[in-house]
Amino acid sequence: MEETIIKFVKMTESEFEEFYKLENENYAEDLNKVFNTPKEEAYSQATKTFDSYLSDGLNTENNYLYSIIESESNNQIGTLWLIARENNNIKELFIASIRIFNQYQGKGYGKISMSLVDKKASELNVAKIALHVFGYNKNAISLYEKVGFEPFSINMEKFLD
Repeated sequence: MEETIIKFVKMTESEFEEFYKLENENYAEDLNKVFNTPKEEAYSQATKTFDSYLSDGLNTENNYLYSIIESESNNQIGTLWLIARENNNIKELFIASIRIFNQYQGKGYGKISMSLVDKKASELNVAKIALHVFGYNKNAISLYEKVGFEPFSINMEKFLD
């Protein structure tokens, strides 16, 4: 697949509202699943996190919120949220969220999207790209490793009967 088969387009306000709702719900579910945070508390915590990072919504400074669009059909196939920031005196682009919708997964769009993220990072003149992924998300981890990401910290656990 050529990289031109998808493009990043700045989210509209209505796309942002859908994105915020979906990502907030998914993050709350992750908090519940990974940390056993009670559901009500997880939703509250997720909302506080999103509101602090996106204090001005779609127009929050140094945040880039995109719909991932399939060029030929012009269908939205996913979403992307990038944050340009400084971390330990190094300019980085943090992938806060990348999502290829279920019906479009397995078609190479994730890998192409990651390549386009590299181009955006180059445009922004950052030194590195960073992201966080929960350990249970094996498909995402596999993709990130294929495109050159390496773990820099790993927490592990083992449940006893």
